[in-house]
Amino acid sequence: MTMQFTNQASVVRPENVNMLERFTRSRKIKDRLGKMHLVLTLKREGPSSLATITRKSDYEAERPIMLSTHGMELLAAYLMAARYSGSTALPPEQASDCSGLQMALVQKVPVAEVVVSLKDGDQMLALPETVWEQLSTELLLTSSHVRALDHP
Repeated sequence: MTMQFTNQASVVRPENVNMLERFTRSRKIKDRLGKMHLVLTLKREGPSSLATITRKSDYEAERPIMLSTHGMELLAAYLMAARYSGSTALPPEQASDCSGLQMALVQKVPVAEVVVSLKDGDQMLALPETVWEQLSTELLLTSSHVRALDHP
């Protein structure tokens, strides 16, 4: 597993108030087979935060999925549930907010995937089980940063 860390304004103190308007966190996560990697980026512009996940494989980047804080937490939980379910079926999950985020476990041989899509169906991202642990951890860390920025 290879991860690169870049944080700006990681500590919220009164002297860092101007940094709250702009915050960037970026992580590169390689799967344990070394065949693909994800880039998870959190950007805060003004009062809103948005995380994007881009899958890069075979020198191509797929269209990114954009997630709200709710979406980050939901995807992290679903990835953990998929990991612990083993070969047991896991029902699809849908976000309760207006994003239309949907997740489904697809049992494939040799590597299962969680397929993430948005309500328009245009944006889809297949996440192989080789990245579930790292990605769920990074999503939880990222959503924690968002909550700290939203409530200093």
